[in-house]
Amino acid sequence: MMELINKARMHITEESLKIDKVDKNFVRLIEEHLNDICTTEGVANKLLDPKKSLLDFCKKCQDEARKKARVNGTGVQCAGFPDSVYYEMAEEYYNILPEDKEVVTTNVIDITSLL
Repeated sequence: MMELINKARMHITEESLKIDKVDKNFVRLIEEHLNDICTTEGVANKLLDPKKSLLDFCKKCQDEARKKARVNGTGVQCAGFPDSVYYEMAEEYYNILPEDKEVVTTNVIDITSLL
């Protein structure tokens, strides 16, 4: 299990290091979030989807921010969203569902009760 999770984390980190046409702070923000939620095989498999890329997601975010700027008539090239919105957008892009993030826990026995 950890092997797949580590592979997905490494994949996202390597992708982030190759991106040079997007603000590095934004890329790092998303990369850290994806690595933080990559704690299950379900999330790992979705991050390793060959049809998805961190660069493509970042470009989609830039496009959405530009649309927001135009709609609001701010006259700026780009606008932004709160980090939490970007996190939701990243999870939606990779199709990460709440159940993908759930870790199955096992019952823990308090060994002091056996003494």
